[in-house]
Amino acid sequence: MKRWILITSGKGGVGKSLVARLLAEMKREAEPATWLVDGDGEVGQLVQYLGRREASGRLLREQRGDEGVASFALHGWRDDAGMREVLDGLIRPLQDATADVLVDLPAASLGVLAALEREAGLSAGAARLGYRPTLVVPLSPMLASRTSIADALDLGDGYDVVAVRSEFWGNDGDYRRWLSSGLRSRLFAAGGVELVLPRLRGWIVVDLDENTCPLPPAPGRACSTIPTTSSWRAGSCRRARH
Repeated sequence: MKRWILITSGKGGVGKSLVARLLAEMKREAEPATWLVDGDGEVGQLVQYLGRREASGRLLREQRGDEGVASFALHGWRDDAGMREVLDGLIRPLQDATADVLVDLPAASLGVLAALEREAGLSAGAARLGYRPTLVVPLSPMLASRTSIADALDLGDGYDVVAVRSEFWGNDGDYRRWLSSGLRSRLFAAGGVELVLPRLRGWIVVDLDENTCPLPPAPGRACSTIPTTSSWRAGSCRRARH
């Protein structure tokens, strides 16, 4: 069964966009047919960084997810027609793709996923198309961020859950409440995984952002002086012990 990777959170400001870029580029390198989707429309970070562009530098309005970055706007709805529109934006890539699908969802998207699971059986619909949903949830030491892990687990057995603990927010001491929590034990008991993302130096993140550079930077780009050592590449993520 193929993977439907949903990068999501219950709040903003936890580093979700960076995690999405790392995973998207790692997947594209390993499996070029990986279908990329930005759930924040044409203004989303993933489409801005990895979307196909015209010679003038302008983003192409229509993009296939296996060539550039497809996009749609995830949002709430007021009626059944609105729900069907959101559901179509999520499910259509699973109908078009031939490989794994990775979706960068906007902040606070976990609530929308929960509503779609409750009202439309989102995970069962994905399974019928041959996809297993995997929720990737970036984690900071704050309570609201930890609550996002609980919300992801509450979606049920139809989902796998991966917590990404970013060392940008600190080391094990800063995460002591998480590391000793029953919620972390619940994650592992449910078959979930915790990854640890090494801290990226601030100036590297700024240069990557300002120059829309890939990870690692390509030779000749404006930020080609950024080091490409394994200390900050996606491959340096490690699986946490429990």
